[in-house]
Amino acid sequence: MNIQTTLEQFGLSKKEAQVFITLNKHGSITVLELSRHLQIKRTSLYRILEELIRKGIVETQVDAKTTYYTASGSKQFESLVVEQESKTKLLQQAFQELTVNLPLTTTQNQKETSVRFFRKQLGLKQMEWRMIEASKNKELLIIGTNQWYKTLGFDFAETIREAIVENNIIIYELIKHEDAEDVLNPNGTTTWTSNKEYVIHHFRHRELPHQVLQLTQDFYVFGDAIQFHGYQEEDVMGIEIQSRDFAQMFRQIFWHYWNHATVIDKFGSKIKMSNK
Repeated sequence: MNIQTTLEQFGLSKKEAQVFITLNKHGSITVLELSRHLQIKRTSLYRILEELIRKGIVETQVDAKTTYYTASGSKQFESLVVEQESKTKLLQQAFQELTVNLPLTTTQNQKETSVRFFRKQLGLKQMEWRMIEASKNKELLIIGTNQWYKTLGFDFAETIREAIVENNIIIYELIKHEDAEDVLNPNGTTTWTSNKEYVIHHFRHRELPHQVLQLTQDFYVFGDAIQFHGYQEEDVMGIEIQSRDFAQMFRQIFWHYWNHATVIDKFGSKIKMSNK
């Protein structure tokens, strides 16, 4: 089975597969450059790219007035496997062939600072996996609400928590008063997860009074990146900014609020905070 056929097993059309393979080969390129490589009209390419973005396997980067398109990493195909359990065996076989025969990368030709936009539930799930990959053996700082797992679903939230444990990630989260009512029991049990290992060893949270900061959307800091997740009615979207300076600044903001927040869980003394 060739690469194009493998991609078609994931639901891509022939032209969609050709566009994805070209993006993977050339890195971040414009629609004009893509049109020259494939001899496909730009009007048609925009429709194809929109569909690939919807599927979560192509990303956009905005630089001044120019939009660049990039093939996502192979990890995103695994999320498609999870989404389509009825086709798990077929998708896993295709995914293995894809990663063996076509090493995918999102880092080729990237600039030091970049901005990416994500749409719908699939886009937010892609953002979650990006955070996991970038936060291995590190900490993930969150100022947020409980909307993310309500939007993405309990099963996916549990999958992410398992990945956090497996990758030795420590979560520090500031939450609003309304979301702090379901406190954690000393043995790590709570109503919103069955993963006690995650609760006791990988999750710290504090309550931030609404008069200090009103929380309506979710905000993340990890590595050299920051993310914003939005849940305005039907407009589920996310923005990721890759910038060492921005990440450092927002990390300082987070720890400032953390030091003024109310301690909720009793596990914090077991972990040393590295970036305070």
